[in-house]
Amino acid sequence: MNEWYEWANALETDSPPLDEVSRVRIEQKVRAALPRGRKRRWAAAVIAAALVLSACGYAAVTGQFSQWFWNKAADSQTPEASEDLLASMGTVIGQSQTADGVTVVLNGAIWDGKDLMLSLSLEGEALPSSYWSSVKFEDSWLTPSRAQTKAALQTSFPYMSEEELDTYLDQYLETSRYFGGVSAAYFYNRQTSAYEMQIESSIYTSGDSQELTLHLENLDISGDILQGPFEFTFTVDLHAVKQVYFGAVDLEPAESDPIRVTKVSLTPLRVSVSYTGCERLELDANGSPIGKGDPSALSIEALRVNGEEVTGFSSERSSRWENGPDGSWGGAVSRGPFHRVIDPAAVEAIQINGTWLELDQMDLDQAESAG
Repeated sequence: MNEWYEWANALETDSPPLDEVSRVRIEQKVRAALPRGRKRRWAAAVIAAALVLSACGYAAVTGQFSQWFWNKAADSQTPEASEDLLASMGTVIGQSQTADGVTVVLNGAIWDGKDLMLSLSLEGEALPSSYWSSVKFEDSWLTPSRAQTKAALQTSFPYMSEEELDTYLDQYLETSRYFGGVSAAYFYNRQTSAYEMQIESSIYTSGDSQELTLHLENLDISGDILQGPFEFTFTVDLHAVKQVYFGAVDLEPAESDPIRVTKVSLTPLRVSVSYTGCERLELDANGSPIGKGDPSALSIEALRVNGEEVTGFSSERSSRWENGPDGSWGGAVSRGPFHRVIDPAAVEAIQINGTWLELDQMDLDQAESAG
């Protein structure tokens, strides 16, 4: 058994993508690593094992996520450099559906607990020839799967009979089907010489995985209709990718009353900052705050990553806040998804309305953070 491990470890590990690796090359590697006199006895078993290991390690070894999500890599010219970061959020799916001569493969997903991206490959003579196009959805949806939704409803409504639950479930799924907030792009990838589609959405969960159903039908791609239908039920896994900081750091952002930052959460795709007001707000007769600034104007403007200021990393911002009847107030600001992944561990500071929040003034929570 020890010899097998020695022979396996002698094999090269920087293999190219599996679809470019021939059986002959793998056999040559294995036979070269086997001791003389033992080749015939062990060759078949070790070659078979090597082929299985190559298939199982496809995503990790060959840079598969940086191929699927090359446009999310920190540098699109060298996407393989972001493989580890992308794979840290990744789930390999590998499901295929064929309709009307078109085959759609749901390759995999990256997901940080909120921002979800799906990679799909398409093959067939009837495919639109557009090099890049946004996709319009007529009869498509992305929802939690029926099984997962039913399990959640059973917990919430334990008094319902099976028949009542199924009726409620049908109504719930019909009304919850959505592609609102979902964007998709169809394009020709010159690197892979294939047509691909990427879908982005926001998916929340309180657990460590989410079972989803993606239904694609009557896709409008530059006026060409891809009828389908193509339906996939799959599970995306939530990995430990966050960096979470806690503390009490006072800031005086421009156009806002002073705030006390209490929590920062960073993923490769998003940054979020939670805060409370340092001073109680003065309220008018209607209970509305009277202050020198507007908390809703708070915004994350820049990040300092490995000593360099980074701006323009996301076009989407959000801000929420609320106040109590006694004038206390608090909220959160976030930015994301990022145009390109950023290593959370490399973020040193966050700029909010012109004021820098230094993360070394806060405590990294080891229990909630990756690594």
